[in-house]
Amino acid sequence: MYEKIFNVYQKNDWSKIMFYEPVQTPDTFAFLGGLIFPTGFSKNPGADSNSESHALNDHTYCCEVSEEMCAEKEPPLD
Repeated sequence: MYEKIFNVYQKNDWSKIMFYEPVQTPDTFAFLGGLIFPTGFSKNPGADSNSESHALNDHTYCCEVSEEMCAEKEPPLD
């Protein structure tokens, strides 16, 4: 799916950056004992690993995990 989308990006405007992301669960919550799973991407969709046209958006919902984590309403930079 992501490769097909990227091909449309490239056809219409090669200068645009494609942001893509893995599925958040179960990594975000302690399902199955808090197991961490790989993103599922071994390369950028439709391009090699060094593509300047891709950005992996690997976000998390850490503020939902701990109130102390986000006392200022945002996760701390450290």
